[in-house]
Amino acid sequence: MTGTSSSLSGNQSVGGASSVTGATTLSGTTTGLISGKIITVSGTAAGASDTRTGLNKYDGFRPFATIQAALNAAASGDTIWVENQNAAYAAITNVPVSCTIYLGSGVSVSSLSMSSATTCTISGPGEIRNASGTGVSLSSASAILNLDCRAYGSSGAANISSGTLNVSSRLETTTSTMYVYRGSSFLRGRL
Repeated sequence: MTGTSSSLSGNQSVGGASSVTGATTLSGTTTGLISGKIITVSGTAAGASDTRTGLNKYDGFRPFATIQAALNAAASGDTIWVENQNAAYAAITNVPVSCTIYLGSGVSVSSLSMSSATTCTISGPGEIRNASGTGVSLSSASAILNLDCRAYGSSGAANISSGTLNVSSRLETTTSTMYVYRGSSFLRGRL
């Protein structure tokens, strides 16, 4: 290249996945929205697989098929990106590392349970929807869930036996009156 120079710093990756550690400068603007690497989940994509033999877990061209398998492979600080699609996913039975989960439009997760001492932020236009039970369940005193997506449960939107649930979205149930919380809230007991 003549007359121009370019440099790359931080972690770079190939194959559709992106990675930003700390802040990145783009056209003079500093941004730092993603703290770890992105793991893609797309249960309906061709080639989606939870079998990762010979594959990089951050390969966006070969996404995971299930959210739980992506969580089990994640490192602390990673973002699990569930692509926009009209797809229903099985329950998330545990969040083994502190991470962020982004649920794209049309994504529905049957329920979420956290029993590990981790912090998880769930956001996006998708939802946690359990038609036959509780949507969100926390059972570890050190579990922290920051919920910024819709959560629904036919027998309760959230069951917090121990832990902290911060809600900036809507919790719904068919069995009780719900309150909408904005910002940080500490909820204990069945809603």
